[in-house]
Amino acid sequence: MANEKILVVDDERGMLSLLEKVLTKEGYGVKTAVDAESAMNLIKSEHFNIIVTDIDMPKKDGIALLKKSKNIQST
Repeated sequence: MANEKILVVDDERGMLSLLEKVLTKEGYGVKTAVDAESAMNLIKSEHFNIIVTDIDMPKKDGIALLKKSKNIQST
């Protein structure tokens, strides 16, 4: 678990903070982003084992983020 990294994306800061706290306590490396654009910047620079995202976000939804991240993470 120590090497597993999770990206959590949510526009609600309270939910983002809660998920970060719980996952970090469980031993995961956690990065957070408040929107899809910030998440994409992280995805381009780091590898994540799991991406947990809110579906309903302004500008770009979570489904679009996951589809785009799949192309980046697989290269």
